[in-house]
Amino acid sequence: MIQAIDEVRIGTRMQPPPLPDQDLSTEALQQKQKRSILSIPVELFLEEHIGIHRAEWPIIPLQSAANVLVWFLLSLDREMFAHKTVIQLSSGACPIAGLALGKMNVTEQVVITENERNVKPYIFAALQANCNLAIDRGANICMQQLCWENNEDINMFMTSIDDKVDILIGSDILNYTLNCPRQLLRAAHAMMINSATARSDVKFYVSHNTRFGRSHLDSIETFCRDELEMKMTVIEWKTFIRTPLPVPIDTLGKREVVLLCFQLLYPN
Repeated sequence: MIQAIDEVRIGTRMQPPPLPDQDLSTEALQQKQKRSILSIPVELFLEEHIGIHRAEWPIIPLQSAANVLVWFLLSLDREMFAHKTVIQLSSGACPIAGLALGKMNVTEQVVITENERNVKPYIFAALQANCNLAIDRGANICMQQLCWENNEDINMFMTSIDDKVDILIGSDILNYTLNCPRQLLRAAHAMMINSATARSDVKFYVSHNTRFGRSHLDSIETFCRDELEMKMTVIEWKTFIRTPLPVPIDTLGKREVVLLCFQLLYPN
């Protein structure tokens, strides 16, 4: 995302002019009409820290994984989110997926979570600024601190939302360790199994960068199946993002980013 913004700013990347409707095929016109409704205006607070490498910018979470998650959520029927509670785990500075859902104003609530102790102060400050800006613009969101490594903290969080968990989302949050991210998956499982809503319908969507290779993904799937009794399904981004691919998703390589869906095997 950063690279694409820079290229547009300096003029090296130009969006090709759209073809007029009369020059589009029937299929292309239908795709254009479908994509026209996938538009949610989201304002973001951006801040550059002079002297700090760009990998430390608050905007950095807007990478390919975040874009894929947003496109997936917006491709779903909006009624799927009606009266639902959506939790974004480890949102970072720019929880673009949660903000987009909040702007749709169809959910019961979107809860943006982060652990202040686990991120640098300016990252947390940028997150607060983004959430406050979205709330001021009418987004149906709230922000809460959540330390998912702590069972007591999870229990307190669940109580604060009346144990109502319908959908969990996360962007590139399974790659913080070369090993299987057991703590995070256990926390998600605890929220799903203790949800007061229909557990069979609770889903955990994670956009996942496969930079650690297939073996890392296999270890996640094995851990979820054998120890948590959760099913992991891989959803290829090409199955829900229509062509022509939007910037910056058009630069993704084969299986560079996938979408993972976790569900309880035995929800009752």
